[in-house]
Amino acid sequence: MHVLRIEKLTKIYKLAGHTFTALSALDLSIEQGEVFGFLGPNGAGKTTTIKILVNLIFPTSGKAWIFGDDCSLPEARRRIGFLPEMPMFYDYLTLEELLRFGGETAGLSKALIKTRIDHLLVLLDMERARNLRIRKFSKGMQQRAGLAYALMGDPDVLILDEPMSGLDPIGRKDFVDLIRKLKAEGKTIFFSSHVLSDIENLCDRVGILVKGELKKVGNVSELLRAEDGFLVRVSGLDGGGKEYLEQLGVHVSVDGNALSLRVTRDKVMDVMDIIKARKASIASIDTMRKSLEDIFMEVVQQNQSSVSPTPSSPHA
Repeated sequence: MHVLRIEKLTKIYKLAGHTFTALSALDLSIEQGEVFGFLGPNGAGKTTTIKILVNLIFPTSGKAWIFGDDCSLPEARRRIGFLPEMPMFYDYLTLEELLRFGGETAGLSKALIKTRIDHLLVLLDMERARNLRIRKFSKGMQQRAGLAYALMGDPDVLILDEPMSGLDPIGRKDFVDLIRKLKAEGKTIFFSSHVLSDIENLCDRVGILVKGELKKVGNVSELLRAEDGFLVRVSGLDGGGKEYLEQLGVHVSVDGNALSLRVTRDKVMDVMDIIKARKASIASIDTMRKSLEDIFMEVVQQNQSSVSPTPSSPHA
């Protein structure tokens, strides 16, 4: 079942007499129970997409649906929990008061509000902050408070914009554990992030957005399964040989007393010829696989070089 469905979504801003396309004919669908990572460099259009989904801004053209309802309708948004990139709260409220307010706006009963607050404070390890005013919270604590607020109504879908921003390594691990728990409960999670290592371990699928266009989308395990070439350790290779390899486009790094070569399949024979001619020794050869960071950088660099630069937008 398509929980989120986006068709030809486009957003064009007019800035000082100029137009800026923040989002261009985006097509995307997210399945129920899926964890989807929305990736892209700054200004790619991730936040613009999220703001349209939660009806904070309106598209120039195209449409988006949540559980089959137009995302602009209140009934669509009743089933989502939203955490913006930079959550802002009334800083004189305590955490409990903030969550109570969230429960009331979600239409929960007083008894259920109390139950949800107690549950979420334990879940997010914030029991000691229950009566602490928001103004005293660190950036990481504000992110946790925002997550708790987004979860107050027990939503079917979580839409999160850079939810790991400001979290230390322990906080990031707690977030990953929380997302896995929510997925096990059948929740659907759609979030943007720059923490690619966590996304690689957490998401079922990812989409990579560049300059407002979706350039790659796919299952994480399938994307990472693609072989990129070989990692070759060589000893006894002189400086001239190293220079030849670098001119071929081979990445060469020092690995103890040997050199480590990242060799793509199309350059294997050329590299072997250089090693043989220089009478160097091959210590080991291992299959090299791409990381999500490798794939991300490859997609971004290919598309940035093929598209002329456009002005950045604070809305993207």
